[in-house]
Amino acid sequence: MRKGLIFLCMILLTLLVGCDITNRTEPEKEGKVPTNDFTIDEYYQDGAIIQQQKDFVIKGESEEGVLIKATLYDQNGYIVKQLSDIVDAKGNYQITMPAPEASFNEYHLLITDSVHTKKIEHLLFGEVWMLMGERMATVEREVAEDATSGLMFLKNTNIGLLWCDETSNLVYNLAIDLGHKLLKKLNVPVAIVDATLLSGHADAWLNRDVASKHKVILNYLTKLGRETLLENDHINADEPGSMYSSYLEPLKDHAFKGIWWSQGQSDFQDLTEEEYQQTSYTYSYLITQIFSDSIFSENSLEFFTIQEDYEQKAYSNALRSAQATCAYQLNNMGIIPTYDLVEITPDEENPENDPTISFDYDGYVDRIYDITYENAYRAKKNYFAPAYVNIVANQENITISFNTGVVIEKVDEIKSLMVIDSKGEEIEYEFSITSNYLYLTLDLTEEQLEAGNDYTILYAQDEALYLGNLKATTGIPVLPFIININE
Repeated sequence: MRKGLIFLCMILLTLLVGCDITNRTEPEKEGKVPTNDFTIDEYYQDGAIIQQQKDFVIKGESEEGVLIKATLYDQNGYIVKQLSDIVDAKGNYQITMPAPEASFNEYHLLITDSVHTKKIEHLLFGEVWMLMGERMATVEREVAEDATSGLMFLKNTNIGLLWCDETSNLVYNLAIDLGHKLLKKLNVPVAIVDATLLSGHADAWLNRDVASKHKVILNYLTKLGRETLLENDHINADEPGSMYSSYLEPLKDHAFKGIWWSQGQSDFQDLTEEEYQQTSYTYSYLITQIFSDSIFSENSLEFFTIQEDYEQKAYSNALRSAQATCAYQLNNMGIIPTYDLVEITPDEENPENDPTISFDYDGYVDRIYDITYENAYRAKKNYFAPAYVNIVANQENITISFNTGVVIEKVDEIKSLMVIDSKGEEIEYEFSITSNYLYLTLDLTEEQLEAGNDYTILYAQDEALYLGNLKATTGIPVLPFIININE
């Protein structure tokens, strides 16, 4: 009897294992015998990190009719998944696999066309973020002598996309510090695609075809004197479409956790103050087009625009307004406020000298982590620019009507609401607020009344957000926007 039970258990175990293997592999297919080797997406290099628990795509080129088979093995050499695809008439193949959950266990990928074989080793599954935009000034750092296990960076070089570690001098300091922060806090492998420019314009991340066909964007490029760059055959780093071609297109179909976007100084620094407000609209439109691209079409992808501060307050405020507009237009874009981390100290003894600018770099890194993982500022989708129904303004009063259903709370704790004129000067005011209205009475001088300035309502220190600075029950704070009261 006992022997019979053991035999029965062995049969059941064999059946279970057989079912498991069947689920991991496909029935055998037949394809033509290749005469040439196949190619594989350059994302797949030894040591690459793949976004966990999302589908990941293996793609490349070969001869029509050839069968390409991809097999993912775990750290023990067992098959996790095996899938295949027949190369189409255009010479392309694409295999989509489900990614395992994050761990420090190393996997390897075997891809074959029955004649040629490629093996990708030391693959990890973890969190993959993309850092896009213009680089800010960062603290100096020494290049690390030893690489931290489970932390990698993807860079575009003169030989194409390249996976590298923190010992490389190619990687932006912020990406390295942020990667370390995520690795320490999440305890999973972390990869950051460093798609930043030392100094560059936003249109570099825009699809070049889109830029050449949209009149609004063409007018914007003309204003910046960049429209002729669309005609260049050879795209340099800071030309319309350059970063799109070199970074974004090669990463199409790959999965990410989300995008961090920091941009604006190069776009606004050559404009006059009178041009800021007009340019803010087209700038917002351009960024909206960037993140509406099919490369970013995945609904679960999170976008965060990083608002920074600059010495010239007027265009800092214009940029904040533009970023808020983007967040409103793109319902899945959040905002990471960082402008209260900048300290600008004038030289009192020699006012003609440039002020001293210091930056809380560690705070910058902490803030990006806090808003993207700790929800320190928001629960799901509650840190976006608010919608308002109407603004009624004259030279002394401003009334803002909010969307129906927005309830303002903790009004008595508003501590840093500010009204700034177009010259960067703070305006005195009194206010009252209800569930549906914010009503301000401005204390304007005769000179200000005659000038007919535009006024920007903003909060200067975002620490007050913890206390409910114009915070609705949904957690939505009022972000900066410009009100024209010239009429």
